[in-house]
Amino acid sequence: MVIFNWLFSIIFFASFFCVHSDNITEAKDECRKLFNILKESLGELDVCTIGNAVPVGMCDACIGQYVKAVQSFHNLTNVSDPKSVRERCIDRFMNQDALNIVWQQYQSAKNLWNNADCSNCFVEQCDADKIVDVNKVKELCKQNVEIINFKNRTSILNDCLREGDIHRVDVCKECLTKFNSLEETYKNLPGSPNQICFEAIDQFNRTSSTWYNDRKCLKPVVPMHLSVTLEVVLILIGILVLSAMGYGGFYAFTIYRQQGNYVEQLDSDSGEVTPPINP
Repeated sequence: MVIFNWLFSIIFFASFFCVHSDNITEAKDECRKLFNILKESLGELDVCTIGNAVPVGMCDACIGQYVKAVQSFHNLTNVSDPKSVRERCIDRFMNQDALNIVWQQYQSAKNLWNNADCSNCFVEQCDADKIVDVNKVKELCKQNVEIINFKNRTSILNDCLREGDIHRVDVCKECLTKFNSLEETYKNLPGSPNQICFEAIDQFNRTSSTWYNDRKCLKPVVPMHLSVTLEVVLILIGILVLSAMGYGGFYAFTIYRQQGNYVEQLDSDSGEVTPPINP
């Protein structure tokens, strides 16, 4: 029994030492530490983007997590692996499986951010690849003036619609100038027309759907009598242009014939015969 207890104690302390030794080794492993930071930052970014998917608000809400993920990847790329003189830390975790999972996950996050054109939401100095201190994200990554103006005009229109409902007025008429102003602001956003920050695209699409589909508001149309008058005016202008062209051609032809008759008269008075012109 004593021997059994002695053996059990040896095994227990040996296993404890091995586990503790592994923890110490991992704690001293800078590459593993950087990889864990990348893993956590990508997870935080995924949670944030999914949580701000409907309506789309990931650019503004998740800029901090995105910058942290990008910088974590750069750190893993730039630090040398102490276990291999010729390799970087990233080489220990990249191309280690057929799917290349680490690279795929990072690229997926980058592609989502770029496809949403989130960079066009912020001022120029908000460059995730150049920001070194993630604690300065809020200071450096402020939304540009155009996006702020667009959001303000969206709020103004929504306030107008709510006020119209309260006072039971025709919101299509009362809020038309505000909708037109919002539409004009949207057309002039950075990246227009194909690379506008997707947050703004999603917000404008939802606002337009409310305006046209829910509220049944339409853009002003030309009244029927004005439309008919405009068509008549265009037809008359066309007739006048064609008449002027015909008269001008006829007048030029007449002048040409008169000049020809005058030359023939001179020839007959002088007695000279004008030779025929060969075709």
